[in-house]
Amino acid sequence: MTHKSACTALSATAPKLSANSKSAVSFKQLLFIFIAAAAAITICSKSSPIYPFNDWGDANCFMTVGKSMLHGLVPYRDLYEQKGPLLYMLHALAAIVCDTTFTGVFFFEVIAASFFLFFSYKLIKLYVPSADILLVPIIAAVVYSARSFCHGDSAEELCLPMFAFAIYTAIKSIRQEKLPSRAEFVAVGITSAFVLWIKYSMLGFYIGWFLVIAWQVIKHRNAKKLFGIAFWICVGILIPTVPILIYFSANNALADLWRVYFCDNLFLYSNSVNHFSLLIFSKNMLSGIKNVFTENLTPAILILTGLLLLMRKKDKTEFFSYLIMGVFTFLFVYGGGRHYNYYALIFSAFVPIGIVSVCKIIKRIAPENIRAAKVFRIPRIFSAGIVCVLSIVFAFVMCCNTYLLRYDKSDMPQYKFVEIISKTDNATLLNYGFLDGGFYTATGIVPNCKFFCNLNIMLDEIMETQNEFIKNGKVDFVVTSNSKLEAELYECVATASIFYEGCEYEYRLYQLISEKNTSDNQLFRMNKIHIIKWR
Repeated sequence: MTHKSACTALSATAPKLSANSKSAVSFKQLLFIFIAAAAAITICSKSSPIYPFNDWGDANCFMTVGKSMLHGLVPYRDLYEQKGPLLYMLHALAAIVCDTTFTGVFFFEVIAASFFLFFSYKLIKLYVPSADILLVPIIAAVVYSARSFCHGDSAEELCLPMFAFAIYTAIKSIRQEKLPSRAEFVAVGITSAFVLWIKYSMLGFYIGWFLVIAWQVIKHRNAKKLFGIAFWICVGILIPTVPILIYFSANNALADLWRVYFCDNLFLYSNSVNHFSLLIFSKNMLSGIKNVFTENLTPAILILTGLLLLMRKKDKTEFFSYLIMGVFTFLFVYGGGRHYNYYALIFSAFVPIGIVSVCKIIKRIAPENIRAAKVFRIPRIFSAGIVCVLSIVFAFVMCCNTYLLRYDKSDMPQYKFVEIISKTDNATLLNYGFLDGGFYTATGIVPNCKFFCNLNIMLDEIMETQNEFIKNGKVDFVVTSNSKLEAELYECVATASIFYEGCEYEYRLYQLISEKNTSDNQLFRMNKIHIIKWR
């Protein structure tokens, strides 16, 4: 591949997508996309086998709830957590592979990344049918090495392919001047339902997406078709939704689903719902902008570049389409006032348009004699190798998780405590006062307390219940983070420290003093499967 051919391919424009097969993706390209996805996730996600453990609190919350579902516990009713039920169901499947590691999660991450990269590449080919497959590892390196990728296994990461598919469908419709097919509308409905049941605060994107399609319909004076479009989208939404509702209905937990996942997230998790004002909303938006550029800088610059170049085109339909989808996503994600680093990752679905635009800029500013120079006429195998190696190096250098590679499994507090906890038959455990630290995962223990960890939500019942469990000695072991436990029934038997999110964390393991066991605790120790189901 020559430098000249690369620049020519990436800078070509295609106002209308032709009917030829250039937009198709071959089997070899699909395999390359999968390999690029696997390489990026292997380097950047703590769920990867090269890492000793994924110690992120959110990921371990998902794994704890998912694993517990295999033991008959029902999310929200028996274990209190905030994300969507589909996320827990995916982790239940991952726990079937292994419930004490993130091996199963790693496979899901690779699959999600493969679909995301596939639709990202398809989107680029709408603009450049001859676009080179070597763009794929570049996209993977940029997206998955960003700070917003966090530790790996976020809801945003798993939803990226849903957004990429919807964006591709919308832009293809615009460039072909043809509405998506019924099957595509159903597929968009299915994928939007996935987002609904993983993390509904990202659904703003689909409002923007529908407005883009609606504008296409209205522009062609065919408004009656909107009802048919809405119908087929709703059909798609029902396909994953009905089984989920049946599951919760069969377990008498529909009310718990509604109260925890929807109401508590809306009124207890959000910082501004109960105290809304224009000033608070404006502050939330400014915080969101700061979050995007702080935690997702390279993708944000690429996206902004792409939008600026699209804005210069005479026909601004595509510019406004990207803008509408992005703005509605932004409003829903940051409107509640929260801005954790991983929130910004979902905007990486718009990166492909930035990649195309940057390549166009390179073609415009690169002197013709340099672009045509023979020095760039290197064999394909070497150009491919160079791009792949540089992408891997970029991902490794930019990823904020690689610090953990200097630790062995034996260095992790989770596995240090396993050695002690495993000496007690059918041990019970409580992650006291902080987000799930991975001790349930490492030990394989299913919690016997509904509030198995503390969460970023204003609910007094969490700590009241945990304190009651400790006061009455209802668990064999208690783990604390950066704090000491003041309890008569427990003694500290181990401490361990680890570097995490820029700080040194010290964990303490407390064990129930045997001679002070209560009858309640004896009941819990008989069999960890027989767990009190909170109603």
